[in-house]
Amino acid sequence: MTEVPVSDGFYVPWSPFAISQRHPYCWHVLTVVDHHSRFCIGMVAFEKMPTRREVTKALDQLFEKHGSKPLDIVLDRGAQFDCFGFQAWSRRRDIKLRYGKLHMHGSIAVT
Repeated sequence: MTEVPVSDGFYVPWSPFAISQRHPYCWHVLTVVDHHSRFCIGMVAFEKMPTRREVTKALDQLFEKHGSKPLDIVLDRGAQFDCFGFQAWSRRRDIKLRYGKLHMHGSIAVT
């Protein structure tokens, strides 16, 4: 999940001049990349930080479109990924979850 600023978003990083990180100044983009081939399976843009249900629905659609599901997923500790509902979703699909290192910038950066 990546925040992508657009237009006048992120004007300056300090208040009171900072523009909030939300639509129309920012999109939240979910990108699915095959780590082995670096092939981009797909991308989904959200106007606001997506919920767990929105993420799992988007992942299901991307996997169905691609024709296969992964053996494991590498992701961060975002609230939509690090919750019981997402873990249950992955167990039902027999997908192993692998989390990046905490406080290690770039530990899961591929895109």
